[in-house]
Amino acid sequence: SFGQVTRIGTIAGILELVLRGDGVAVLPEYFVRPHLEVGRLCQLFSDVDLLTDRFRLIFRRDDPRRTVYESLATTMLATPLK
Repeated sequence: SFGQVTRIGTIAGILELVLRGDGVAVLPEYFVRPHLEVGRLCQLFSDVDLLTDRFRLIFRRDDPRRTVYESLATTMLATPLK
């Protein structure tokens, strides 16, 4: 029903819902490009320039690779997206 919130854990899951026709989404172009090229998806607001873009690096607090992830996060913060 309209207004119902569904929580999806991955962008692949979100893409699958959109491909089924169950909604719209804001997804990275690199991720949906093959579907755009064959006409399975269409891009809305293609003339809008986004002011910012963000990535979220999420991992378990007790993950033994935490220092690796923190180092990756530092590198990502210092690297422009464009």
